[in-house]
Amino acid sequence: MGEYSKSGLPVDVVKIDTEKQEQAALAQRHEIRALPTVVAFQDGKVVARFTGALNEDGVRRFLQGL
Repeated sequence: MGEYSKSGLPVDVVKIDTEKQEQAALAQRHEIRALPTVVAFQDGKVVARFTGALNEDGVRRFLQGL
């Protein structure tokens, strides 16, 4: 994902381990039921999400849509 930071978008990528108890609550709060799930936040609110694997072009389109 490092190259996406070069896209000019202010993006932080955070990975959570849904099997760790302290992070499982975070996954539950954001309704993450399948992996991989990507949730985009802006000002603390969900603005976009996708579940499932995307190819590079799909990830680029997702980021460009933010």
